[in-house]
Amino acid sequence: MIRPAPAPPALDPDNPRTVLMGRVKEALMALPGYFNSTTNIEGIDASDLFALNTMLGTTIEVQVVNT
Repeated sequence: MIRPAPAPPALDPDNPRTVLMGRVKEALMALPGYFNSTTNIEGIDASDLFALNTMLGTTIEVQVVNT
């Protein structure tokens, strides 16, 4: 038996948090359009990706600030 997909919760449009949540979603969806990096990562095992955390975090932070 296949269950239907869950429906999103009904949010109160007058609630300030609902408005805030909508604006945060819009901001997050806009970021990929601005993000540009020349960093290429090749030939690394998935288990070693944690070692790149600082570099990737810095790259993302710089790109966000630039937008």
